[in-house]
Amino acid sequence: MSAESADGSRRLRVLCLHGLYQSGPGMEETVNNSSFGQESIKSRFEFVSVSAPEAELPPPVLQMLGAGGDYRRWWTSFGGVYYPGQPLIGEPFRDVKVLKQGYGTEEEIVTGILNEEMDETFKFLKDLIETRGPFDGVLGFSMGGFLTSILVPLQLLQQRDGELKKRVEARFNLNRNSADDEISQRCVERTLQAALALAPVLDFKFGVICSGAPNYDVFCRELNLHPQFKSAHEPCSHSTPGTSYAPESVPKDLPKDEMAYPEPFPLLVTADENDFIVPFADTEQLCGLFANTTFLKVSGHSLPTLAHECNTQVVDWMKDRSTS
Repeated sequence: MSAESADGSRRLRVLCLHGLYQSGPGMEETVNNSSFGQESIKSRFEFVSVSAPEAELPPPVLQMLGAGGDYRRWWTSFGGVYYPGQPLIGEPFRDVKVLKQGYGTEEEIVTGILNEEMDETFKFLKDLIETRGPFDGVLGFSMGGFLTSILVPLQLLQQRDGELKKRVEARFNLNRNSADDEISQRCVERTLQAALALAPVLDFKFGVICSGAPNYDVFCRELNLHPQFKSAHEPCSHSTPGTSYAPESVPKDLPKDEMAYPEPFPLLVTADENDFIVPFADTEQLCGLFANTTFLKVSGHSLPTLAHECNTQVVDWMKDRSTS
């Protein structure tokens, strides 16, 4: 049950999803030190930060220093790509494999590329929402932002008279006899079923994505969650191993009724033009997918803060959510 605001009304509850190598407590601190931690916002909103179900090794530098801590991930972050109609173990993953040599066996690497753990994340979130919800909004940072870019489409497709289920069934029918290998089929089908179970409990009224972007993994491509999205990090099967390219992406300035998600779902997106972790061009493509997006620039791979020029706009946007 949410606490009340100063005027006796219910504070809106926001589910906060952390980035890679973070945890719930770390995300809580990040939110408190951001624009969202101002009293003018916290008096209207309750931010609930949770830890991802999967533990992660510390970043390499901290491993060398022997540092401890609670590091978490929402899924295995190999970041591979699926090219429909081609075997998943083989040419399409050549570049990724070259980059990931030494990270495990070929099966472990490919399974990681296929985001095997995403199904566990979906199950975790379903249980969380059912036991600790409801949540009025969702805020994702970095990897949590990528996750938010998945959750919102799942919700919107579910609300389109069973559109999500139709896409899952179409995917199965399309690929039963394809060249996809057994590992990919097992991973993707398990994740799709977990998504179908999660979607009915999603009922966010708004979303915030900070230093995140659409996702280009197998699961998202199978459901066409982010049509025409192309990442600057996306490896090309016919490129020189280890290189990448930035092909044509989601068109800018599409009429709202032609966007993938023309629904009036309010989405706030923030990004840094010089972000060296998540390409600015990737994050920017969210504006061409979701019709009701507010896009603000910040400095650094971070949440907006009082020091950023957009701080006032963030506060105003959040206040609008509490009165709508």
